[in-house]
Amino acid sequence: MQCPKCGSDDSRVTDTRVSMDGGSVRRRRACLSCGYKFCTIERIVVDFPCVIKRSGDIVEFDSDKIRHSLIRAMDKELCTEDIIDGLLAKILSKILEVKSDRVSSQIIGAIILEELKSQYPVAYMRFASVYKNFKSAGEFASECKLIEKT
Repeated sequence: MQCPKCGSDDSRVTDTRVSMDGGSVRRRRACLSCGYKFCTIERIVVDFPCVIKRSGDIVEFDSDKIRHSLIRAMDKELCTEDIIDGLLAKILSKILEVKSDRVSSQIIGAIILEELKSQYPVAYMRFASVYKNFKSAGEFASECKLIEKT
């Protein structure tokens, strides 16, 4: 690890601590050249698949887009950031289960709908109206009937 003060590549780890959630490791280091002490944080980097859009374009996966969609769908619901984070974590884990280097935006949308369906039917309808591109009130009403049956 390169020292931020002198740029030397020689440092040693003096202390290591795992975060409470186990998702990162904090290491205290000392530069062997100048003695400067600094910290580094290591995190697991998860490679999500690329997304194939309806247009056929292939784009990098962006979890912020899903978060934004959830926030918009849950707009009038009584929900907290923790609820959004929990939903997002479930959705991301299901996307990783696809085990492919590419996933269609339709599959991602279906995963989001499945997560919203049972607990947040109004948010489900908000998301579905955009995702399924309803063209009429009849399509909206048909989807409402489907959700009421489950």
